[in-house]
Amino acid sequence: MSFRNQINEDLTANLRNHLDENFSLIYSNALDYVKTKTNLTTLPELCPYTLVQVLDKNWLP
Repeated sequence: MSFRNQINEDLTANLRNHLDENFSLIYSNALDYVKTKTNLTTLPELCPYTLVQVLDKNWLP
């Protein structure tokens, strides 16, 4: 079972609302972490995907 299937099964309305409200901040924090760990410099500053896309089990970038 994929991560997206698992998260969609366990995602409560409260958690989905939290993700909706904080998606940009969560991405920014993750981006900072990845940049520190990998020294990559070509990653987009703003998430190019929507939360709906990220959680969609049939969507691939």
